[in-house]
Amino acid sequence: MNTIDAMLSLASMLLWLNATVRHWSLRGPQSAYSLLRTLERLEVPAPRRWASSVGLLAILCFRSLFYWQIGSAVGWTPSVDLGPFAISFRSDHASRMFLYSWISFAKCLLLLYMTILFFVLVNRGQGDGEPMHRFLFHQLGGCAHWPASVLVPLSLLAPALLWSLAVYPLSKMSIFPAPHSWSVVVTHGLLMSIGLWLKLRWVVLAVLLLHLLNSYVYFGNHPFWPFISLCGRRISRIASWLPLRLAKVDLRPAAAAAMVFLVCGGGDRAILWLFGKVQP
Repeated sequence: MNTIDAMLSLASMLLWLNATVRHWSLRGPQSAYSLLRTLERLEVPAPRRWASSVGLLAILCFRSLFYWQIGSAVGWTPSVDLGPFAISFRSDHASRMFLYSWISFAKCLLLLYMTILFFVLVNRGQGDGEPMHRFLFHQLGGCAHWPASVLVPLSLLAPALLWSLAVYPLSKMSIFPAPHSWSVVVTHGLLMSIGLWLKLRWVVLAVLLLHLLNSYVYFGNHPFWPFISLCGRRISRIASWLPLRLAKVDLRPAAAAAMVFLVCGGGDRAILWLFGKVQP
């Protein structure tokens, strides 16, 4: 059931991206006199966003019914991991499964935009004309050009605000303990935001691993690979002070991954300790 849930969540994210995208192309700017440009259409037709939106709503509604019928039969208890704490839902209640479907989607959406924001901040000032970079900027819209001193606090406050709106209805349904004060709600929301950011270490690991492989194996000229190489080089700078470059072998990406996991592991323990000190 967890595998099916993960696959449906991935499908939901892809449908969301397709529903929010407008005019963009993976091809870079072409010369005005190139043969390819004369053969291509000058405008990329907008995708049928309404079809993706309908498909997304269908998946979110269908999987709640599916989980209610199948999950209860196999004794499955889904939960949403929010960093320092998790919310569990009984699969034998249709309303709880509907709520789980939407809350898990909201969590995945937060992680998606945190990942996009991370890539935008890491590559800021580098490769602005690259197709993948333009796509990420398109997803964030005008706020992608805001300074990091504004975007990072907003990325912490937005999930905390959503949690403050959801915690009291969840406590009324006996899904989460009722908080004693508003300060507890705000603290839990900020700890949740930090916990979600710490989960991006898996994204960092994937980028550094692909960057390391792409350094020694040629995977083609798709725009994805220059983007990965750029991200990998920028992230690897945190280990630039280590003497890990031997001739053509550069082990700094591996060292950077180890440093990120060490810091994030310590961060996980810290927010768990703080959450234990600020119980509802």
